[in-house]
Parts: sequence; structure tokens; C-alpha cells
Amino acid sequence: MKFPAEAMKRTWISYGAIVLLLATSVVIVLGVNRQPHQIQAHQVVNKTSIVEVVSVASDQNNNVIVTVKNVLSDRNITGLVFKQGNTNVETDFISGFGDHTIPPGKTYSWVIPPLEKGTVKASDLSILAAVLDDRSIHGDVEMGQRIMNRRRGKKEQLQLILPVIKNAIDSKATNIAVQCIAGIDNIPHPHHVQTQPQIKQAAHTIRDLVLGKIQDHVNMNKGLSTPAEDAQALSHIYDEYSRLLSKL
Repeated sequence: MKFPAEAMKRTWISYGAIVLLLATSVVIVLGVNRQPHQIQAHQVVNKTSIVEVVSVASDQNNNVIVTVKNVLSDRNITGLVFKQGNTNVETDFISGFGDHTIPPGKTYSWVIPPLEKGTVKASDLSILAAVLDDRSIHGDVEMGQRIMNRRRGKKEQLQLILPVIKNAIDSKATNIAVQCIAGIDNIPHPHHVQTQPQIKQAAHTIRDLVLGKIQDHVNMNKGLSTPAEDAQALSHIYDEYSRLLSKL
């Protein structure tokens, strides 16, 4: 049976409208699914009284940006412990990798990627502890003590390493950078010392960091640097980690 031309035209118009409606529905659904998962700041568990959760914002990739504020008037925050899902994250601002603090009234933000390929929920987030510049801990003391233990590990290791570097500089011998590396290698390795895991790990980290910088200097000059160049490089490293030691 043949349809009249007008009927066929109406049929194609109807089909077109249906296809357009379906396409629009898909766009709407995708748009809704791409909307960030919203978390209110007050929903985040905060075990401290000196940190305020200012905002929790999501982006289109379901990353979460958390911003906190130091509400004290006279103390800097030098470390924070967060909980992200089942993971505790210790953020020590006195690290030797570029130190900073959260001064009174200032904010700090960090980005949390989606947990287990899903969105981050309010129940996934907690502020557990904060460490101040007077070494006091607010919130969960046990969690904050983990940061203090790591600092202790760095401090104890630097107290052993820095004299070796100073002696190498003062010796004015040839190949003092290589000799300095050998001297540090002779210090008992943190893994051989019976102590708490955080202390041991931090001692190992700072040891590798200092050794790495000295070795970088040796490699860059292919072992052909002058005693003056070695002394200058070692002096720079010595000064840098002496400043860090004074903060620990």
C-alpha cells in the first residue's frame, strides 16, 4: 500500500522529532552525570578546634578540593593529618622539600582524587590532627604524634650527617664530595636501628635526600669538580639542612 506524499512527510517529521528528543535526553542525562558531587563543609568530620573547613568543592573529574583555615591568632600550623577513605594522610610542612606553614588566618587547600574510581563522599573525609609551631598537637594526639615521630627521625639522622659534611668541608682535601658520601655511608643505616616505623622511615628518607644531592653534584661534574666547587656545593647542602634541623 502506498502512503500519500503528505502522510509520508508527516511521518518523517515525527521520526525526526523523536530522534531529536532522544538525543536531547542523552545530553541532559550526561550533563547531570557530569555534575560534581557536592559536599558541604560542615559535613566533614573535624577533630580539631584550630582548623576550620572553609569549603569542599568538586570538579568535573570528581576530584575534591578541600580548603581549611587556621583560626588561631598567634600560632602557625606546621602539620596536618587527614583521613581520606581508609587512608590517613600526614602532611608535614617542615619536610625539607620546600617548607611552609599555615599562618594565622590563612588557608591551605589539597586535592583528593576519586576513591576507588568513585566519587568522594563527606563520610570519606576527616581532619584528624594539627601540629603547631610550638610542637603542640590538637585533635587526635596519636595521629599528630606520627608527624612528630617523623621529625624526630629526620632530626636524629641530620645530627649524624651534618658533622660528616662539615668535616669534609674543613678537610680541604681533594674529592671531598666523594669522601663525604663514603662518610655518610659509614653511618649505621636507619633500617638497622630498632625504633618506631615512622622514625625509621623518615630517617631513611632524609638520608637518601642528602646523599642524592651530593651524588647529583658529583654526577653533574663527572667527578672532575675542583675542591672549591665541591666545598661550595657541600656548604650549600650543609646550610640548607642545618636550617631544617633547627626547625625540627
